[in-house]
Amino acid sequence: MYALAGACHCGNVRFRLQSTLPAAELQVRRCACTFCSKHACCYISDPQGELVVEVRDPALLASYRFGTRTADFFVCKECGVMPFVTSEIDGTTYAVVNANTLDAAKDFRDRAQAMDYNNENEPQRLERRRQHWIGRVRIAAK
Repeated sequence: MYALAGACHCGNVRFRLQSTLPAAELQVRRCACTFCSKHACCYISDPQGELVVEVRDPALLASYRFGTRTADFFVCKECGVMPFVTSEIDGTTYAVVNANTLDAAKDFRDRAQAMDYNNENEPQRLERRRQHWIGRVRIAAK
């Protein structure tokens, strides 16, 4: 397993992604939706990996839903950074990590591939997440 650590700017939200893939093999995706574009987000995930998120002050963590309302975009209220996204599908929480919030973010930025998911219907979107997003997710208050 390979470990990648990251956090929001103020450190209220910290996470560790345990990946079965080395960093160089993780696909980096830049979503073309207006929210992700405005936040300059690039995402990584490993369907066989595990994401552990620790939140120092849960009152400072907000989630935002838009569009199909099938994903929660988590934003730290203290610093405004969006470190991860989750989607609840059939009782399982799936997630992607904003590569720009990784401690080693510079290793990912130049590899981002533009992705446009606007033509997906809701079942297609959920199936893509089920297949490509992190399937073991734990979010805990510190």
